[in-house]
Amino acid sequence: MTVNFDDLKAKINWTDLKSATYKDDTLSNEEIKDDESVHNLEQKLKDRFNEKEHTARSWLTITFLIGLFTLILLSAIYVIFYNNNLLQIMVEAKAQNIELPKGNLEFMSFTDLFSLIFNSFGTSLGFIIGYYFKEKISK
Repeated sequence: MTVNFDDLKAKINWTDLKSATYKDDTLSNEEIKDDESVHNLEQKLKDRFNEKEHTARSWLTITFLIGLFTLILLSAIYVIFYNNNLLQIMVEAKAQNIELPKGNLEFMSFTDLFSLIFNSFGTSLGFIIGYYFKEKISK
């Protein structure tokens, strides 16, 4: 059996075929409202995420700064405590006529300890402050 395409074309109603195969592209009012509510929900979630991220950045920066300055303050107190105890040991040893080796007992310098602390945490401080202010500038 042979099929003649010209006869087949004449029998097909193209408008009926199009309406049967393609759905109408226009959206109903209900579909538009659903799309708007999804968009509003997405915007609310994005705003809440940005707020939480800002809170986390702020908390991280403030906590690091407070920790760093507390560490610097505690190191200053430690230097005073160490030097005071070393002085007491030297005075007590002198009173007991005990000779102490000079190379082993040296006073601690706050600038050396501060340099050590700041060299250890300075890079992190720069990163954290840059991370915090990046958020401030991008707004």
